[in-house]
Amino acid sequence: MFIIIAIILVLAIKIGISTHTWKTLAKDMMIQENSVVKDIDNNTIAKIRIKQK
Repeated sequence: MFIIIAIILVLAIKIGISTHTWKTLAKDMMIQENSVVKDIDNNTIAKIRIKQK
């Protein structure tokens, strides 16, 4: 019985951490900021702007 409860607890913690990670990633992706693409020497290759509707 203890093993089953421990497995359920571990799975619940893993699912909680995974959910939080994906939520944070989704929030970061939805931030509307301009992006700058740089090469290995830190030279600007492109500037990507967000179009506002």
